[in-house]
Amino acid sequence: MLGVDIHRFTLLASWRPRHHVTPILSGNSAFVFSWEDLHLIWLRRIIDQVRYATKKGGGVTSNHGSSPGQRLGLKLFSDQYAEAGNIIIRQRGTQFHPGQHVYMGRDHTLHAAIPGFVRFYRLRKGTKERRYIGIVRERGEKLPRDEATRGRSRYFGHVDLTGHEQIIPKNA
Repeated sequence: MLGVDIHRFTLLASWRPRHHVTPILSGNSAFVFSWEDLHLIWLRRIIDQVRYATKKGGGVTSNHGSSPGQRLGLKLFSDQYAEAGNIIIRQRGTQFHPGQHVYMGRDHTLHAAIPGFVRFYRLRKGTKERRYIGIVRERGEKLPRDEATRGRSRYFGHVDLTGHEQIIPKNA
């Protein structure tokens, strides 16, 4: 049996053939509709509906999407020679941290502090493993440097102090 409330238009249906005529009770009066009539009523309700947007319309914006790229990324790779002040990597955030003889600019750009060869290495700090970039004076040298056997890598201005003993005056 098919029951349709004309005012609220709620449909409670079980399938009937098209030619079947169904009595419909609404309030105190009874209406008789064929399936074709109900189909037309249903279509009329659907066509008369107004659909409102759930999102604001996109619209056109001017000066959008035409900005140039920021040219981020590696500028020097492992074993490449770097002069003092050369940019090694431009990055947003610290994907790579500054290592030996490397300093970081305020926009997280890593620069070479001394002339030498670029080296990449990883160090574990607690549960995190960080990636570092450093500069070495000799091409084959590995980082992190073993300071117990090789000593610290010291560079002052344009003078390499590695391997030189520190002279302290006795009267000081």
